[in-house]
Amino acid sequence: MRRRRRIPLLGRLSPSEICGHAAFVLSGSAFLEPEILQLRVLSVFAGSATLLFTYFHPIGSPLWLPFRWNIVFVLINSAYITKILAERRRAEQLPQQALDVWRDVFQPHGMCKVEFDGLLHAGTWTTLRKGAVLQEEGKPSNSLFLIVSGGATVSRGGEFTHSLGEQQFVGEMGLSSGIHLASPVLGVAHVETSEQTTVLVWSRRVLSELMDSSDALASGIRGAITADVVRKTRRLELEASSSTNTESVQRHGEQMEELWNARYASIIGALTSEGSISEEQREQVRSYRNLHQITGEAHVRALALQGWSASEFEAGERGESAKPGAGGVKGITMALNQRVEALRTAHVGTWGSDEPPLVIWDERRQKVAAGRLNVYFGTDALEETHSAVCGRIQRYS
Repeated sequence: MRRRRRIPLLGRLSPSEICGHAAFVLSGSAFLEPEILQLRVLSVFAGSATLLFTYFHPIGSPLWLPFRWNIVFVLINSAYITKILAERRRAEQLPQQALDVWRDVFQPHGMCKVEFDGLLHAGTWTTLRKGAVLQEEGKPSNSLFLIVSGGATVSRGGEFTHSLGEQQFVGEMGLSSGIHLASPVLGVAHVETSEQTTVLVWSRRVLSELMDSSDALASGIRGAITADVVRKTRRLELEASSSTNTESVQRHGEQMEELWNARYASIIGALTSEGSISEEQREQVRSYRNLHQITGEAHVRALALQGWSASEFEAGERGESAKPGAGGVKGITMALNQRVEALRTAHVGTWGSDEPPLVIWDERRQKVAAGRLNVYFGTDALEETHSAVCGRIQRYS
């Protein structure tokens, strides 16, 4: 390995020196490789070539210090290669219905199949019967829903505003502008399924943590939600413009303005509940206002509902004399989170043979009592059977 031979164009080199040059070439190539798996593979080859060079070093004896460190680096990269391949293999085994959701909703916005697999396993895939309540007006909502099949109706103050269909989100407030709200927000409308509906459901807290952990995944989610918001807005504008009833068109416009203002007020309530708001969050709020045309007057009203002034908002902190205590939204949030955790970790029995099963698909591959699922995600999805389910939960606990 140390004996030099003449090599065309390169001169006299030993196999050891060739390995040394190859190690540097491969390391340089790895720095230029944007694809993480190929980068890891190149790093393993570079490390292996370095091992040969340092063991059969031209000086006549091995260089043990770099040799041992390169063994560590090769093992680390090999472990990550194994992890990446395992994630890709698992993503390839997703059910066809899940792959359809990825292709139609998330892939156009740059989310790869592996990232979608992580997003899918962070939520729950479930089928709800007609009349299931996804969001209640004026009550805390702890969930984001994606309608996979079926549909839902939206109403405010008991008055129908619009309908939702496949590949549309429910409870996405603020996410299109990058506002990650881990705590529950107040529902601004009553949303319930209009037929048997399959949905993907995520806890806001879990989704917020997932988006904070990966910029690429967060970008894909924001892109999908923004596209949905644009589709909803265009469809509603088209429906309004096609109507010949001037009074009906005007009323519809007022309803939608009220809905967007209520969503904005709910977002402001969640952001200001801790008594301070960061510059990044204020910039996200400005982006949301521009996107949804929230007026300055509506902005001031939303702040006033939380006891904030416009100047305090721009300063990022509420005045000392006006800061809330342990009650209010923060207290509600803490109580909800404690209840959620207790219910999530408690034992749940199986369904009786004479009862219709709740169709559910998640990473644990187990049936979950409907009432417990509903409390966990902040909605009474099967309200008409809630009492019976709660009784069954007590027997199994």
